[in-house]
Amino acid sequence: QGQFLPAMEAVMEFSATALDSLATGAGVSSASVSAAAATFGTVAAVWMAVGPMPQVQAVRKCQSLAPVNLMQLSCGLLNAGSWLTFALLTDLSEAIPVNAANVVFTFCLFYIVYANVQGEESVTVLIHLAFPILMLFTMIVFGLDGGKHSKHAQLIGQITCGFNMLLYAIPLSDLGDIVKTRTRGRLTLFGVLASFSCSLCWAVVGVVNRAAPMVIPNAAGVALSSLQLLIVLVLPAPRDPKSEPVASPGKKANTNKKASKKKR
Repeated sequence: QGQFLPAMEAVMEFSATALDSLATGAGVSSASVSAAAATFGTVAAVWMAVGPMPQVQAVRKCQSLAPVNLMQLSCGLLNAGSWLTFALLTDLSEAIPVNAANVVFTFCLFYIVYANVQGEESVTVLIHLAFPILMLFTMIVFGLDGGKHSKHAQLIGQITCGFNMLLYAIPLSDLGDIVKTRTRGRLTLFGVLASFSCSLCWAVVGVVNRAAPMVIPNAAGVALSSLQLLIVLVLPAPRDPKSEPVASPGKKANTNKKASKKKR
């Protein structure tokens, strides 16, 4: 840890200086770059919450959990809820509206998925919803016990950074299936572009303000989203079993007759 922090500070200073030089060369201030990145980052954060929408629409179509990554929804709720908790405990007013909206929207996505499945799958949805709710409840109680701007609030901030990185990494939980099937799996261009845009914007804001807790998870997000973008651009979408032609009973009978003739 003693070697990591000075190295991180050196990288941060170098990145901030390089960004300042680029901004000056373009005739704008680094503060303007930070403000623009924060604005676009807020829009991208909402876009990222909407990212799983194509998967949710596919659930409505096939009435099954197969198209949706419930871990991604759980982590999205956990990430937005923990950022909201941290923002309330540290008076970070800029982060409150977007994360409150993302919490509400993710609950709506969970409801749509739950309403379109039955039996054991509906129980699976409830389990994936209950876990982030219990985690957030624990964090809120812990934060309120310490009070605003306390060590408890700072610890919640560090945990939130971890959730942030996990959110960017979760879509790669299907990497085994992606390699096996040589398709993009449940990754969608819509969701991956949202993740890439969000992480890039907030990484820029962190670099300009030399804020390591903001840079670390979002720099990791840029790298992870770039890998996902490469997968989506290179590999084809998985084939829909319902779209494959099904042989009619007459054709099947004819094929069986031909096969029996050949045997004779």
